Amino acid sequence: MEKYEIHFVGSVLDSNTSGDEQAKIVALIEQGHSVALNLSGCSYVSSAGLRVMLYAFKLAKAKSRDVCLVGVSQEVKDVMHMTGFDKFFRFYQTLDEFRPVNGRLDEILSMLMHSREVASHPSLSYAIRLVSEEIIVNILNYAYPQQAEGYLTLCLWDEDGEITLEFIDGGIPFNPLDKADPDISLPLEQREIGGLGIFLVREMMDDVAYTYVNKENRLTIKKKYLQPTDEPVS
Repeated sequence: MEKYEIHFVGSVLDSNTSGDEQAKIVALIEQGHSVALNLSGCSYVSSAGLRVMLYAFKLAKAKSRDVCLVGVSQEVKDVMHMTGFDKFFRFYQTLDEFRPVNGRLDEILSMLMHSREVASHPSLSYAIRLVSEEIIVNILNYAYPQQAEGYLTLCLWDEDGEITLEFIDGGIPFNPLDKADPDISLPLEQREIGGLGIFLVREMMDDVAYTYVNKENRLTIKKKYLQPTDEPVS
């Protein structure tokens, strides 16, 4: 499950402090984390501070991770708006506002795994949890522009020896199946970080399909299971 590391930015983010702040943020992203930058105690951001944010954003995107901002003052928001930086980030007023969004994945997955359809097929639980997590994380993190309200609908049914899940969101049109599979033949030191999520979805499910209908992304996955055979008639 993707977890956000919360980094508390100091009281000033300028040319004197930007180097240390950037090094700390980069270290978190390089470790594979998405990062929430808590600026609630930061009253001043200069162009050097904006460069830190931009670098973090580009690095995180390259590694299929996310950077969001928490507790940004109106003055800092105004500077970000002047420079167009406010278009790149999702903003949260407080950590309390951020954490419920960050924690929704556990709630959704718990409901899914305890559903009758999934609970009745324990042999499939690992695969269904893993692929559902990958899909939901992508929707929560990337489907909606910063501060935009959105929704995620999860449909689940069990019929004809097959479990089907459909993930529906009204976010930015995006077909994850267009993404090329990573080259898993490369040695570890040559592999790109990220990109394994949709690869695992394809590998672990029997069928994966995407459509964009009525301004909604719809990703449907299917997994077959063994049905008990009838006793032969003597």
